[in-house]
This record gives sequence, structure tokens and C-alpha cells, in this order.
Amino acid sequence: GYHTSALLPSSRDSSRAATMADAHKAAGNESFKEGRYAEAAQHFTAAIDLDPGNAVLRSNRSGAFASLGRYADALADAEEAVALQPDWSKGYSRMAAALYGLGRYAESADTFQRGLQVDPSNAQMTQALQDVSAKLAAAQALHE
Repeated sequence: GYHTSALLPSSRDSSRAATMADAHKAAGNESFKEGRYAEAAQHFTAAIDLDPGNAVLRSNRSGAFASLGRYADALADAEEAVALQPDWSKGYSRMAAALYGLGRYAESADTFQRGLQVDPSNAQMTQALQDVSAKLAAAQALHE
């Protein structure tokens, strides 16, 4: 007979997908560490296809894209990471870095501030905000 449940993935399939996603994530992290960013992005893409709601995977691919100078792609993934997990500071950090790469310094500074609201003791983000703010001040001084 016809069963609608046949159209839905079984729990066994979804756990296998999660295991495969983890394998791609691990391979992506390894590639990233070794500076093979395009390869890392491919692994993270494969993992995202299996686990689309995972903010960490979006963040990792954002980092790979940023390392390739693909800041618009990095920004799209970082925005998705923040949407999926708004209480996790790393997404804001990735988003701010992508905005910085695009030369959108004011938005980058705002995004670092949003990240610091989530994680006030994050020293790296505090330092990055200071760096972006200095860049912003220098840019504004040029236009006065």
C-alpha cells in the first residue's frame, strides 16, 4: 500500500546524514588548517547539504570563503549562522570580518558590537572592534 511515511527520511537515515556531515566537517577543518580553503569550502558545502540547520558549518564555510577573498559569499553564510544561532558570538565575528573584507567598516563595527552584547568578555572581538573603529576614523578623516 501507499504510506506517507515512506516519503520521510527514517531516523536511521538522518543519523547517517549527521555522521556523514561530521565527517565532511572534520575534513573541512583539516583542509582549512592546512590552508586549502577551496577544498575546505567544498567539504563544508557537502556537510551543509546534509545538515542545513547547523550554524557551525555555515560559520566554518564563511571563514573558508573569507580566506579565499569571497567576502560576499562569506557574508551570506555568516548571516545564516547568526539567524540559526543568534546567541553564539562566532557568527557575528564571521559576519563582521566579511563586512570588513567588503570595505563596509561601519557595518563591521556595528556587527562586532552586536557580538559583544552576546559575549561581552570576548577579547578577540573587543580588539577587532578597536581595529575597525580606528580604520573607520581614518577613513572618515580622509573625507573631511
